[in-house]
Amino acid sequence: TMHTFRAPLTGKPYDVCLAARNRAGESEKGQILANVFACSYPSSPSGLRALEQNVHRIKLAWVPSHSDAGCPVTAYEIQIDGKAVPRPANMQLHTRMNLTVNDGLEPRGTHRISVIARNIVGDSEPTSLLALL
Repeated sequence: TMHTFRAPLTGKPYDVCLAARNRAGESEKGQILANVFACSYPSSPSGLRALEQNVHRIKLAWVPSHSDAGCPVTAYEIQIDGKAVPRPANMQLHTRMNLTVNDGLEPRGTHRISVIARNIVGDSEPTSLLALL
């Protein structure tokens, strides 16, 4: 049987414990599920675009997720051809980024560049851009 719990506060962790109840009484309580968050995956960022590009670098920008689904977005991850590009902690919420050949771009190559939004629950679907350098 499934039951949907409506949490009074999204983004707050809850401890959940289940028990069955009928006319004869209530069963023993089951194992506690700790830190169940009342939120979901964030929406995908949108509008990923190249502001500038040449054979050695590309400057990206995107529109933040329109919904954090109840838990704040903690980072945006950039991927080049499916591999994450490391970003300093203080840059993880910025919605602009410069990528260079040192980040895995091949000069005069074609690359699939993606951005995802991340929150405590997990990752959004990627927003992708095909870049020709």
